[in-house]
Amino acid sequence: MALVDDYEVSASTTTDEIRAHRAATTTTLTRLRNEVAELKSRAHTEGVATRITNLETAIRSNQEFEDVLRNEYARRIGGQIASGQMRSEAAATRGDLQVMRRVDPWNQGAELRDRAMAAVDHATREGADNLDGDKLQRMIDSPESYVSDEVQKYIIATGSPAYRAAFNEWLRNPTRPMWTSEETYAMRTADSLRAAMSLTTANGGALVPYVLDPTINLTNSGTANPFRAVANVVTIAGATEWRGVTSAGVTAEWLAEAAEAADASPTFAQPAIPTHKGMAYLFGSYEVLSDSNFANQLAALLADAKDRLEGTSFATGNGTTAPRGLITGLVAGSSIVTSTTTDTFALADVYKVQEAVPARFRRPGANTWLANIAIANKMRQFDTAGGAALWAQLDAGTPPTLLGDRFNEASDMDGTITALADNYILVNGDIRSAYTIVDRVGMEIVYDSMVLGANRRPTGEAGFVGYFRTGAEVTNAAAARVLNCT
Repeated sequence: MALVDDYEVSASTTTDEIRAHRAATTTTLTRLRNEVAELKSRAHTEGVATRITNLETAIRSNQEFEDVLRNEYARRIGGQIASGQMRSEAAATRGDLQVMRRVDPWNQGAELRDRAMAAVDHATREGADNLDGDKLQRMIDSPESYVSDEVQKYIIATGSPAYRAAFNEWLRNPTRPMWTSEETYAMRTADSLRAAMSLTTANGGALVPYVLDPTINLTNSGTANPFRAVANVVTIAGATEWRGVTSAGVTAEWLAEAAEAADASPTFAQPAIPTHKGMAYLFGSYEVLSDSNFANQLAALLADAKDRLEGTSFATGNGTTAPRGLITGLVAGSSIVTSTTTDTFALADVYKVQEAVPARFRRPGANTWLANIAIANKMRQFDTAGGAALWAQLDAGTPPTLLGDRFNEASDMDGTITALADNYILVNGDIRSAYTIVDRVGMEIVYDSMVLGANRRPTGEAGFVGYFRTGAEVTNAAAARVLNCT
């Protein structure tokens, strides 16, 4: 421990305090040295020599203290750089070391947004490479402040190492988890957030750490489900439905001199998209759950189940008990193109669908084709001579384009053409303008301690119920068209 004037450096002194102490000491040294330089011209005067001696003693003492501060600061900064808590960059105009301070996500003194972004950065540095960083940042910076606040709190509360450790321990031993005091506090903080966000009324459940939550992970397993990639995806918090605003716009007119203009005031609509509860049930024997690293498998299992469930609904969901599908909404909005020949899919139909999309929504680079792989293969066979330029010539890693628009496979769309029936096999348009997916942030898992067999007797198994809320709706049916081969 070193002590000069009112400054003390100990293990509890923060790096910022050390930097402030050092700056103050440097200022004191400059003042003392200037005073000594001034007095030395009058050293023969009575009492001045004694004053100079005293000042020089103070200078040596402060210089020693500054050395202590400099060495301690360098030691701490070096340790923090090595551990990844801070990073260093060479100055652009000189060769000295500049240190950029990294925000501690779980230090409540920082701004909420900075802490949330730091938590995402922390998870990425720890190897959570399946996170969709762009989507997370859009959620954190949502223009709806109540959404961004809840998302930021969710990420901070469920992203801490203490909470993830507590969650993993709870998965291993849901009835009597052996938590440390830090883990207990982290779990209680998340439980308070769950109540504040009105996520659920279930008892004994736990919020899924955001790094495992498939709602905010970029996942695409089990089925070709492109809808999240091409649709407008929004996140809500503290509400059960999303409300938007749409308008047909304003109509202009030509007028003669002094003629009265017509009333062209726009009309507005407010589509509401409710969220629906999706659920996944995971279970296994007591032995498997105890002996396996179940927590590491949880994210992939939930992501696969959620992706397959959503893939079906985003294509043909009814909008009542599940999210409304894109096909369902386009059909309801009469955005249908009928095949030229009954029950026959031909080359002319492909051009017919694209031409039916209004000019406002027929924009190169923004439009998308959607179809089952079986329908895509039928289209590839239309061009037998290689001269129609129906499909682009593909290089390795290049996404396929059809008539200049990107093509995406959608497994849950019709792949066969059934005679005397409706077959909605091909979609084209600006899907981001046409279709909106709404996620209610926060996924929860509840423990089922005893699985019962057909005779209502224990099977020696336990389960986990994971549930989430998602909605979807066609908010602008004019922006896309669907081909009905009928």
